[in-house]
Amino acid sequence: MIKPLQPPSPSPAGNCARLYLSVIWFLSVAGCYLLLVWHSSTQGIEKRPLERFPTGTAIPLPNSNPTLLVFVHPLCPCTFATTSELERLATEVHVPFNIVYLLVCPNADEDRWTASPLARRCSVSPNATVLIDLNGELATLFHATTSGACILYSSDGELLYYGGMTSARGHEGESLGRVAIREILSGHRTNVQKMPVFGCELIQNALTDQQSVPCCKSGGL
Repeated sequence: MIKPLQPPSPSPAGNCARLYLSVIWFLSVAGCYLLLVWHSSTQGIEKRPLERFPTGTAIPLPNSNPTLLVFVHPLCPCTFATTSELERLATEVHVPFNIVYLLVCPNADEDRWTASPLARRCSVSPNATVLIDLNGELATLFHATTSGACILYSSDGELLYYGGMTSARGHEGESLGRVAIREILSGHRTNVQKMPVFGCELIQNALTDQQSVPCCKSGGL
């Protein structure tokens, strides 16, 4: 009589090992996902900027148009999303306004920082002025602490808005910050005058000068 060969029954120890490996795999994937969500949604700590635009700075404030200051850590890859949102904003607003990018750089390594892809992206942005903020002096003056911080002043120097242009780190798309700036520039009423900023810490990272890795990937906020 011929009988088919039956595969050996799995041992209880083998079942337990596979179960443990499955649990470890699931926890690892879930942990990585939660870490990614936490990182992308962690906002910077922003203080309220100056209520009036200060005199005697290197930043031009034309008397005819509002001015939007944008503070940038040149090694912060998630701030690319802010530049994209600003380009979209420029097509949505049909009144003139000025964009001033301030690249926060350490004095000791200015050339490398200003040659970064993000710095080059800012330099080719249409209708924008790019200034170098060595050692974050202007960022300190305006109380900007996070890359991507936007501060909007009226043509006569009154603070109109401060905060971010994205809803998370590196996230492009419609956000309350972009809508608020668009409404303000278009002369419409809005109750939103402040939004969180998602990006790397400006001052600390500029002064310590991280040599090799982007600040977003090295724990900076």
